[in-house]
Formats: sequence, C-alpha cells, structure tokens
Amino acid sequence: MGGVRERNVELNIWININKIHGWKESMIDFNGKRFIELKDNIKKNGQKEPIIVRVETKTPNDIFFEGINGKHRYFVMKQLGYKTIACVIE
Repeated sequence: MGGVRERNVELNIWININKIHGWKESMIDFNGKRFIELKDNIKKNGQKEPIIVRVETKTPNDIFFEGINGKHRYFVMKQLGYKTIACVIE
C-alpha cells in the first residue's frame, strides 16, 4: 500500500488589474524590444501565462495584491486596456 502523494495544483484566478500593486512604471522600458514583442504577442494571442501575486492587504470589504512575478505582462495588459489579469496567488 502506497502513501498519499501530495500534488501542487495551480489555480489561475482573474483579478481586477487595479487591485495589484508593487511595480512602478519606472521599472519598465516601454520602448524596449522585449516589451514590444510581448505586447504584440498578447495582443494577438491573449495572456498565456499568469502573473504571480500575494495578498497585500485584506479588509472586510476589499482585498489588494502585491505583484511578485510578471511585471512586463502586467504593464502590457494595462496598456492594452485589460480590466482583469490571470494570476496565481502565492
């Protein structure tokens, strides 16, 4: 008889993009090749990989998140006018 095996399951959730903080625009080269290529890709194909966030503040009426990984995707999605973004909560 085998033991119980644990599995890590990632659950992508869609979060209001305005509820995510922690990155400053000064961190991004909006005219850089990487940013422009990512923007073109997301424009054509949508978001393929979620960003990673953690709960920053939580009140009885609201919750905000700190961005951990995915700042380029975050700013691309903001520029393209997305209201929500796929996230994994750490």
